[in-house]
Amino acid sequence: DAERIEFDGAGDISVLGANFGIGTASPDSHLHIKESSNGTNAVFHLEAAGGSGTENAIIRLTNPSDAWDIYCEDNTGSGDLRFYNGADRVTIEPGGNVGIGTSSPSATDWGSASPVLAIHGTQPVISLKDTNDDKEYVLGNNAGNFIVYNSDTDKYALFLDSNSKISLSNNDSGTSNTVFGKNSGTSIDAGSNYNIFIGENVSNATMNDASNNI
Repeated sequence: DAERIEFDGAGDISVLGANFGIGTASPDSHLHIKESSNGTNAVFHLEAAGGSGTENAIIRLTNPSDAWDIYCEDNTGSGDLRFYNGADRVTIEPGGNVGIGTSSPSATDWGSASPVLAIHGTQPVISLKDTNDDKEYVLGNNAGNFIVYNSDTDKYALFLDSNSKISLSNNDSGTSNTVFGKNSGTSIDAGSNYNIFIGENVSNATMNDASNNI
């Protein structure tokens, strides 16, 4: 199509067959904005009207099969930066808290610490992979248990259950040996005695087995 600018009856303006430049006479993309003054930041400013508390400033990115919105949230007056694809996938709060799978990363059960990185979901994990040798460890919350998973051996390297029992896998079969722990409901603090039991059968140990010993 020939390069042209079209005006339709609805008041819409279309630039067809050409790149559009602001601050440059040689635009190299459909929209090219250039700040020509040295020492001055190039700023693309998108501002919502504000006032009613329901306006978000949104940049929409689409392809034929999917769409993402990047927006400054104002529905609750929080001013969060959010990434949306069917739901809010990532939220960055003005105070620096980051949420993945949650739009309220600062609302943790642990307390009011800040900044917070909150990852919520069904069995959420963090993957740590060394691209030099393709080795991967996965840190995760598996049904309330903290796990370190070795993807290379397809075994748990560490398993911390909800009763604070720590198990390690130290053989090819993946059998976990409990190296530190206690029976559910049994306090490790018995009066003035602070005991730590180490061994394969920690559940068989009793508070009488040690006194102020490791």
